[in-house]
Amino acid sequence: LEGTPQALKESVDIFEKVIISKSSLAIEARIQQARVLLDINRTEEAKVSLFKVYKPKSSSAQQREIGILLATALHTQGSEDPGQYAKAIAIYDQLLETPKLPLSWSNQVYYMKGQTLESMGDDKMALDSYYKVINRENLSPDAPHSQQEWQWFYKCGFKAVALLEKKEQYRAAVAISKKIASY
Repeated sequence: LEGTPQALKESVDIFEKVIISKSSLAIEARIQQARVLLDINRTEEAKVSLFKVYKPKSSSAQQREIGILLATALHTQGSEDPGQYAKAIAIYDQLLETPKLPLSWSNQVYYMKGQTLESMGDDKMALDSYYKVINRENLSPDAPHSQQEWQWFYKCGFKAVALLEKKEQYRAAVAISKKIASY
């Protein structure tokens, strides 16, 4: 609870005990342990742990969370091994194929996919990922018209504007800014 380095390391051990117990909380403990491992830069341990329970074809919220954490771990390792970026993108694409993916999850995955594409140096594809959210292309045709999500929407918008400014495409940056402001 304190978040001190020692407390974080101790929490990893406590979560491990819950995981080993095979109780109904074991997978949730693994998720929480992976979060802590990522926070304390023990990325490889988090990745190995998450791969043990990741089921790409599952559509449960818990599996989505595992997928996002796993892709985050892979993205983190991408600076040292660029092949890890492609693996993270593959997980994001699997998550985006989930039937009836809630808008908040979809927006988050597109944002994180865009981040990974930026890290790979593929600004065009990163913009495409952000645009899916900004232009609401990821809304299901049968979704209620009133369906909204703002946190990841704005993050995608701000990242798109920053990328456009970096590329000196100021008119496009202004157009995206106006579109975001209109919501």
